Amino acid sequence: MKKWKNTLTGVLLIGAGIGFLFRKRKEEQA
Repeated sequence: MKKWKNTLTGVLLIGAGIGFLFRKRKEEQA
């Protein structure tokens, strides 16, 4: 259960990082 929770947190952090980079790149193009 604890391992599953840590994995879910990792996925959320990675997803947030990708979303941040994607948004930053989109602003540079505009």
